[in-house]
Amino acid sequence: SNIQNIENELNKKKDDQILMNFNDIDQDKLKIELSHNELILHIVNKNLDLDSDEEQVLIVKLINDPNNPLKIVVIDFDPILGKYFRSWEYLTSSTNQRAFNLEFEDLIGDFNLEIIFSGTNKNNATTFFAFKKTNSPSNLGVFFVPICQIVSDGTIKINKINRLPSYQIG
Repeated sequence: SNIQNIENELNKKKDDQILMNFNDIDQDKLKIELSHNELILHIVNKNLDLDSDEEQVLIVKLINDPNNPLKIVVIDFDPILGKYFRSWEYLTSSTNQRAFNLEFEDLIGDFNLEIIFSGTNKNNATTFFAFKKTNSPSNLGVFFVPICQIVSDGTIKINKINRLPSYQIG
């Protein structure tokens, strides 16, 4: 129908606009090549496993998906092969590429950084995800499991407490 054709054309223009807005991200900073249907939105280099190499955490948008979900991708270094590889990824329910937040914090108190991601979904609800590092099923690279997932019409906030001095000492 004409309405469907107009919606498809508007979505294509929206995707083209998004591609133009995010072309200024330096693709040379990427440690791996993305799939043809992934668009990079954010890059963070962070040591998530306390080895000598930093991991790279990416937020990517799937450009061929009608819901346009955002995906968290972790890139790790394989010292035996001498190259970076995609070690973990998670497809979120967040869809707004302009309203997301990525943080790293030891929420649990085990001296490991959790990945904390928040955003908004297609219904404009707030989404919140927290992921804990765990052993990889393949024993290669870093791997995370969800420890908290919340969708709310309200605000989601982490109440931070001061750690005891013994935590700071280790």
